Amino acid sequence: MIHAILSDIHANYEALKVVLEYLYKNSIKSYIIAGDIIGYGPEPIECIDAVKNLGDSAMVVLGNHDAVISGKLEIKWFNDYARRSIEITKDKIDIERLSWFYNIPEKIKTEKYTIVHGSPRSPLKEYLLSEWQYVDNVKDVTTNIVFFGHTHIPMYFSTNSNNVAFGDFIKPFGKIRVNGNTKVFINPGSIGQPRDGNSMASFGIFDDETMIFELIRLNYDIKKTQELMKKNNIPDFLIERLEMGY
Repeated sequence: MIHAILSDIHANYEALKVVLEYLYKNSIKSYIIAGDIIGYGPEPIECIDAVKNLGDSAMVVLGNHDAVISGKLEIKWFNDYARRSIEITKDKIDIERLSWFYNIPEKIKTEKYTIVHGSPRSPLKEYLLSEWQYVDNVKDVTTNIVFFGHTHIPMYFSTNSNNVAFGDFIKPFGKIRVNGNTKVFINPGSIGQPRDGNSMASFGIFDDETMIFELIRLNYDIKKTQELMKKNNIPDFLIERLEMGY
């Protein structure tokens, strides 16, 4: 089966809409979502509803922005820009949508893969960016694959034939083959707020038969998202960074 690997939507419905249309056209009907549906962006309700409408076809874990909205994480862990966006988001979300987050787990583990937002050892807080972090996390992982997000940067970590850990960025439309003899951590980047210098929405598709992950990048109407952010009084820094991809 082919799965869509999505993360860090961040209330950017214009980006999410383009991604879902692409997946629909390519008959991809299974979704793995590594957290942060909301935060930063201007359309949290639309993004929540879009993910909810995927129903049982989607496996979703909690992101740190999702967690703070639902009271599972303290706001002290967030910078001033994130705090402001959280306040704006709280004013938009009704109790029914808020309660939906209460039942989302921080971690999902299946026979083949583990899904988290930050890292296996700290699903809501750790930014997994280095080989030494991979080494510290991988020792307690029992699946061959970990899908994670949080950094907004498409990258992966694994070990070579000498059992030495390494990591690298994933280029647009780059492919990674998962060897059953090693453990691979894969970050598909961010749909709603990429931070790798590329403003295009970032996500992946994974074929669990060939064990190949492919990174996909798609253009979307950034200007429209920025206009909506301005209308919602979202900080200028968050608006400007979208087109810069950082």
